[in-house]
Formats: sequence, structure tokens, C-alpha cells
Amino acid sequence: MAIAEQLGKRVWNYHVHDVDPATWVEHKPLVHGFVDYPRLFALMRRQRYDGVLLMEIGGPAAELPGHLREAGRKLKSWQAA
Repeated sequence: MAIAEQLGKRVWNYHVHDVDPATWVEHKPLVHGFVDYPRLFALMRRQRYDGVLLMEIGGPAAELPGHLREAGRKLKSWQAA
């Protein structure tokens, strides 16, 4: 967050994927790692960010549809906040 705050308008692309801090497994479903997404979205709003946001969400194939639905709900709520 500190880097994104310092870079401000020079950021033109966010490529975000969460990591489980206990295992360092990447591409965790939203809020199952250490990224503070509500804080990131608030920063993007303050900076009037209008670039690309790429989010990598992984998990077992059988669980992925549920993770993606959950991610959609969370993203909508964070964007509205």
C-alpha cells in the first residue's frame, strides 16, 4: 500500500494476487490471504485510478465457480463503499 500511495498517478496497472502468509501459496481467493482489498479500493478511489486491474483468483477447479461468485459480490461491495 505504501508503494501504491507513493506512486500515485504513475500507477497504470494493478496486477494483484493474494498469498497465504502461512504457506506462501499464491492466487488465493479474495480475503483468504493478506491483501487488504477494501483499503486498496479506497486508495484507488482517492487517486481516481482509471487503469487496468487484473486479479488472479485460484483454488481447486471444483471450488473455483464459488470463489468467483464470492469475488464478484465482494468486488461490488468494495466498489460501492
